[in-house]
Amino acid sequence: MNRFDNRSRELLTERNRLREILFCIFALCILVISLVYFSLSIGKPYMGLILSRDNKEWLVSDLDPNGLAIEAGINIGDRPIEINQQPASIFLEKYMNSGVVYGNSIKELTVIDEDRQFKSTSLEGNQQSDGALAEFISLLIVSLIFWITGFYVFFKRPQSITFMLFCLCGIVFGLAVSAGIATEIAIPLALQLGVAAAIVGPWLLLHLFLILPEERARLRNNRLILLIYLPPTITLILFLLIGQADGQPLPGFHTIRLLVYGVGYLAVTGAVVYNYFRAFSPRTRQQMKIIFISVLIALAPFLLLYILPEAIWEQAIIPAGFSVLFIVFIPLGMGYAVVTQRLLDIDIVIRRGLVYGLITVIMAGILSVAIFFITANYASVGIPVQILVALVLGGIATALFGPIKKWVEALVDKLFYKDRYDYRQMIQSLSNSLNSVKDSTYVSRLIVGATVQTLNLTGGCLFISTQSGAYERGAAQGTFAKRSQQKKLLTIISQRNLSIEFPASASSADPNLAFIIPLVAADKEVGVLCLSEKVSRQKFSTDDIYLLQGVASVAAVALRNAMLIRDVSIRDTFVSIASHELRTPMTAIMGYTELLLQRNPPDTTREQWLNNIYENGQKLTDMIDDLLNVTRIQSGKVSMKSEEVRLQDVFEESLTIIRESSDKHKFIVDIEPGLPALLVDREKFVQVIGNLLSNAVKYSPEGGHINLAARKDMEKHRVAVSVSDEGIGIGPEDKDTLFTTFHRIQRPETQGIKGSGLGLYIAKEWTEAMGGEIWLESELNK
Repeated sequence: MNRFDNRSRELLTERNRLREILFCIFALCILVISLVYFSLSIGKPYMGLILSRDNKEWLVSDLDPNGLAIEAGINIGDRPIEINQQPASIFLEKYMNSGVVYGNSIKELTVIDEDRQFKSTSLEGNQQSDGALAEFISLLIVSLIFWITGFYVFFKRPQSITFMLFCLCGIVFGLAVSAGIATEIAIPLALQLGVAAAIVGPWLLLHLFLILPEERARLRNNRLILLIYLPPTITLILFLLIGQADGQPLPGFHTIRLLVYGVGYLAVTGAVVYNYFRAFSPRTRQQMKIIFISVLIALAPFLLLYILPEAIWEQAIIPAGFSVLFIVFIPLGMGYAVVTQRLLDIDIVIRRGLVYGLITVIMAGILSVAIFFITANYASVGIPVQILVALVLGGIATALFGPIKKWVEALVDKLFYKDRYDYRQMIQSLSNSLNSVKDSTYVSRLIVGATVQTLNLTGGCLFISTQSGAYERGAAQGTFAKRSQQKKLLTIISQRNLSIEFPASASSADPNLAFIIPLVAADKEVGVLCLSEKVSRQKFSTDDIYLLQGVASVAAVALRNAMLIRDVSIRDTFVSIASHELRTPMTAIMGYTELLLQRNPPDTTREQWLNNIYENGQKLTDMIDDLLNVTRIQSGKVSMKSEEVRLQDVFEESLTIIRESSDKHKFIVDIEPGLPALLVDREKFVQVIGNLLSNAVKYSPEGGHINLAARKDMEKHRVAVSVSDEGIGIGPEDKDTLFTTFHRIQRPETQGIKGSGLGLYIAKEWTEAMGGEIWLESELNK
């Protein structure tokens, strides 16, 4: 099995590595094509106009502000006379079907305007305009930013589909820009590649934003998400089939392309907004806020000033080249929010950064003034000595500047920022401390203590999840150290929903409760951390939320590891005690059986031996049942078959069994009239009552009264069942461990009392699994 798992892991690693290599090759090919297009386009002039056929007459319909045509004085509405040294009518014959000619096919042009004035221009002998060169450089810079950010992100985590998509968005954008520029000077395939990149780009970005939040990790490998590429794929196929003619894109289809661009970018904006409002993690929400702002800054001008005016009025307000410049905010914002994961905290920058900056300026000023006055006193010794003194003083100041600055900042923190801290350093410190502790009790205390102390809380409590799905107290401090408060917290936890789970406030459930933080490791809840409000009653800051998020992460892993270690220890103890306890009755059975086979005792002796065999066999059966039940509980495979039962019936069934084991005790049943039927697993509930009665009989060896009572608990809307005896009682040192596996009270008067130490543990686990609660009230020798 291990060999098979290792082989599967190796195959998966090889497949991922192959995917990374293929992606790198593909990305580098696109990058090379884009660089070739940029290099071939630099310094090359272009006509920058569009000719359209209107009323059987060809006219100039659009002009690029950076093209040669507008520099030559050509205006919209001018009629072409000569193109590429041949009459315009002859040149334009092959474009009659498309009805449009872009300037990339025109090298020389002569037009006539309304005043019968001729205007001519030619690519040969002309240079690229300053405006065109500025636009070219700006687009190249934007593309470089996309490429650098994209490849940096990808190489940080090449195995991540999210980072791969981010890199792909960058290189596709660069291809769209470079191919768009190359199309103006008629470089082969530039038009097709540019249109393909421009159509697919927004939908790649949409794909990225749909899978970016950590809350949607499962969506990353879901192939249904690829359906979002249907609109750009259909548009691209239609463009290749009917969207171009005679090597020119058709004007009508250009509007469809713009609509596909617009829908794609609007979907991107909607996805970012959705991510922000539906994010569960405060860090994710903060990331989405930064990305939303960057996308808004990038796309709003592009949509409002270029795409929408072009689609509606066929006239953009600003040129496409300059509107694309705003897109640079997307890679910058995403690169900041996604890669670094360290989001700008405005509160810290304003309130601390300015204070620390002011400290730095003041200290630098004091040192500079001190050096100036000291060196001024050495004016008579000459310039070389002054320089030497200044260098010595500068070295001393440099050596002292750092420690003094840190001391002053620490003093400022102590006086003015008592609740300020470096949450990353705090989380790292807690993680290191937890790694050195293996006991679940100490892990719990460390988690609660570090959190309460750092945030200056009034209290905190950590509950650990048991195998049956219930909770046990791990550690508690402050206001939550009281048992009554812990019971109240357990009730809130069992009835909680997402509306009161971290990062949402839990104060609606209890005014003293600030947060309920589930601790999840390996997709399983290992515990719940409950925290109170701050002592100062201040609101929790962004740093506090980040700290709690980090604490939840490291605490969950540490607690899970500690529980695994504890489970292994318990399992070893389980095997050791179980083998010992099983051996005792088995030895008796084998011994009496051997005696019966070897001898022929009198009938009375034979009957006594057979009774001993039967009693030890019954003990063996009961012990095996207990061990099987414990195994089911600890494996989490306990199934409950809930049904309505009457307490009277359960009590009678339990007492019928227990009365046969004792003739010293008097059993008293006290059931409050009018009790409702209970919704429980009848078989397990009978055994719970039976275990409690058996325990009462064992630990009251001198006999006495055993009371089995039931009454209404109006305050908590439940039924309370109690079993009480007149036995030896339980001391405070045994109360906390009484319901654990193999626990036996070690006192002189208990030496002769036999038992497996599993009955109360099973009673507790099954009671909690049925939604109930079990506890004890006892005093020693009472």
